[in-house]
Amino acid sequence: MAIAWRRRDLHALFAAKIEPGRRQYYADKIRHLRIIYLESMDERLQTLSFRKLESVRIGVPSDEEALPSTEAWVHSLLGPSLRSLVLRSEEMIPPDLPVSLANLCPGLETLRINLREDDPSSVLMLVEIVEALPRLRELKVESRLHPPTSTSTERKLCSPLALSHLESLEFGGIIPDLAPTSSQFPRLRLLHGEATLPTLLRIGMVMPQLAHLDLLLPPRYVTEPPTLVIAPLRSLVNLESLTLRVQGDAPLESKDLEALGRFRNLSRLEIGAKGGGKRRVAAPDFTDETLCRILLCLPRLEYLELRLRHPSGGQALLTLVKHCPKLRVVVMPGHYDLALFFSLPQQPAVPDLVTLCVASLFFGHARPGYLISRTEFRMIHEVLAQHAPKLSYTSFVDPWWEIGKRLNATLRKGWDALCGCGELGEGHKQIDHICEPEDSRD
Repeated sequence: MAIAWRRRDLHALFAAKIEPGRRQYYADKIRHLRIIYLESMDERLQTLSFRKLESVRIGVPSDEEALPSTEAWVHSLLGPSLRSLVLRSEEMIPPDLPVSLANLCPGLETLRINLREDDPSSVLMLVEIVEALPRLRELKVESRLHPPTSTSTERKLCSPLALSHLESLEFGGIIPDLAPTSSQFPRLRLLHGEATLPTLLRIGMVMPQLAHLDLLLPPRYVTEPPTLVIAPLRSLVNLESLTLRVQGDAPLESKDLEALGRFRNLSRLEIGAKGGGKRRVAAPDFTDETLCRILLCLPRLEYLELRLRHPSGGQALLTLVKHCPKLRVVVMPGHYDLALFFSLPQQPAVPDLVTLCVASLFFGHARPGYLISRTEFRMIHEVLAQHAPKLSYTSFVDPWWEIGKRLNATLRKGWDALCGCGELGEGHKQIDHICEPEDSRD
């Protein structure tokens, strides 16, 4: 039995139709408890014990109301059956949480917690929690913790004894510096957080089994000579997904990007700037040849997002489909020549592609930002329909977004869905409207 408490039914166990003597009976049947909003806590809830809970997820309180006696109520949720605990509010964290977790739920496997950012003791509490839970597999700290005030605390946090049993480790802020011990994280498969240069250089040494890596790189990692940020990770041969977000305007070196070819098991690759959106990372010497050398080594790639700011040669998209037939999603801002696709065999080049996000497509002449004619639109549609038969969503930058709407309609519904009200030549500033399928004509 699962119960999700919201504002309206927070006191469902105390409804008039439930006899007081039966409330504990129903509480014992609850296995999964999710409280989304905490606007008020009834002290009567503390009279119940949820002894068979397997997962607990508690949201954040409103700004207007305080939470009376919540720390004591948290203790009533802890039990030997608990396997997953999510406490998203720092107000819900009792000071004796490490001891309580060790005594009441030693079998806890997943912990997602939000500690006080301005409290120097938060890092020490984190150390104590990890050491108290030998079966803990997944740990996520949502808050941006300040660096430890003492080297002994930081050393204890990163000791083999403290973290050797973790399989997933996520930080909302900077990842603590890692000591260069080869057997420190023998089981860790997922790492997320903001990496400093020392951490970045040591990840490949201490996490041999890492499969999923999501890093926010520091804003000033470029020096003379340039510091490589991908090459130090090349020993992570088991990587299946890699996400790198870059802060600031620091460029990525082409020779550094070529190190991506070492991750032959990659199925998902994302490189972009902090904040996402249309922000791109400078890669001044990145060419189609560089991309070709990388993709030749990534036959399992299914998701590719390269938000790089570099001169486009027009052949990058063709290089992509030649070497990565398993692609399902492509996000590569740039202007690409589809005329090159006519040299490919008749069979679909990317049979599983469903999403394509680029700047624009053209035929034989790179003129970014121009509007296309109806004839050229038909050619684009035919090429995509032939080589990506499952394609259902395309996205372009202005002024191509309207063309993308038309293209999506034709890909989903066929050529009859195309608006036939006029040509879209160079003199048109914008598309006036898009006809419905029943109003279209060839």
